[in-house]
Amino acid sequence: MTDERELAKVALRVVDVNPLGVMTTIDEHGYPHARWMTAVTNDNLRTLMTLTAAGTRKVEHLRRCDKVCWLFQEEGQSDVVLIKGRAEVTPGAVAAHEGWDRMAQVARQYAAGPLSDEAHLELLAILTRVETIELLSPRLGLFAPRAIAAG
Repeated sequence: MTDERELAKVALRVVDVNPLGVMTTIDEHGYPHARWMTAVTNDNLRTLMTLTAAGTRKVEHLRRCDKVCWLFQEEGQSDVVLIKGRAEVTPGAVAAHEGWDRMAQVARQYAAGPLSDEAHLELLAILTRVETIELLSPRLGLFAPRAIAAG
């Protein structure tokens, strides 16, 4: 059986290599709402950061309920990482700027057009404080999700 540190490294690698994941929030009727988002972590999966426009539904969802769930999957569908935590919408160019370069390329694919500097300044950061991480890895013999320590 693989030790906890090795599993944490696998989870971190999955998120770093494939930062496009599914972020799920809870809407105003109590239903989950999932969408593709790009996220980065700079602290061994203690937090995830993503960017969003101020007027999105996810911002409204997070103002009502800060619980989120992220799902990342390795290309080829081998390793799957499920992350649960609490998210905070952070207005401020500093937080947005730190992750901008790593996320801009994927974000442009989903934007209506090229993102300008003006649009960049209107972006908000969503910071998820990771509470639990689960890893599913058939290649490592984990055929059911296994909880691992965050960070």
